[in-house]
Amino acid sequence: MVKRISKPPFLFFVLYCILLYSYLKIPFSLLVGLFSLLFIFSTTKHSSSISSHLPLLFFSPLLFAFQFLIELFETMGTEGSEKNTIIFTYGTLKRGFSNHVLLQDMIAAGDASFLGVYQTVDRLPLVCGPYRVPFLLNFPGSGEHVRGELYAVSSRGLIRMDELEGVTKAHYQRLPIRVRDLDQARPDEMAAEAYYAHENYAEALWKRNGEKGYKCYTEKEAKGYVKRKERPQHLTFLEQIGIFIASSSDQKDNNNPNSCYCNKHLPAAPVPIDVVNH
Repeated sequence: MVKRISKPPFLFFVLYCILLYSYLKIPFSLLVGLFSLLFIFSTTKHSSSISSHLPLLFFSPLLFAFQFLIELFETMGTEGSEKNTIIFTYGTLKRGFSNHVLLQDMIAAGDASFLGVYQTVDRLPLVCGPYRVPFLLNFPGSGEHVRGELYAVSSRGLIRMDELEGVTKAHYQRLPIRVRDLDQARPDEMAAEAYYAHENYAEALWKRNGEKGYKCYTEKEAKGYVKRKERPQHLTFLEQIGIFIASSSDQKDNNNPNSCYCNKHLPAAPVPIDVVNH
């Protein structure tokens, strides 16, 4: 007499495969192989008929198809939910300033989105260098609570921003920063990243500005800003920073500690070695 396979063991096999895949992420191909051997071995002693194993043989291809569909949807979900980097902008990347055109282009391409106006949790120095270029210094506790704008940026957009800020050239360095939303009554802190002045010259730049900073880079602070294409092309950005730092504080406007006599024409002065080496 041939003993037929009962439904409960077969259903138990199906549910067990799904549970193992869901919680342990064991591939269905391995599950099917192992449980097929166990299932057939456990039923062989009751029957030698191939018909007794037809449910398992029929279910095995379905498991492979189910695995393929799950992996396909997981891949699609990963591509669609790419993790964005939250960037705090405080200078010329903000709306209304010269470099915001980059963010406008990124927003149009779906590589960035505006999140709102935010303020740093910590006090940080915000100063101006040559040609009224803004720099945020990574000296928590000094300066003011700096206001700026927050953007969610894709990995593709982040590459463009890193290039603009000269990250690989030691112009700026992208580091963590804590910010809070100014539009909320009791704003929660948010982790983000910002482009700080590179540590190679940050301290010297802070001293050159009389250790005084701004709360916000506005049109007033940006007065006298010179675009990159309009600056002397025979000098690198680090050389321009070095000349600014080496310039005499007597050349500064008494009403504005961040002004610089070289905003129009930088002299061919020697650049401190410790400033430009990186």
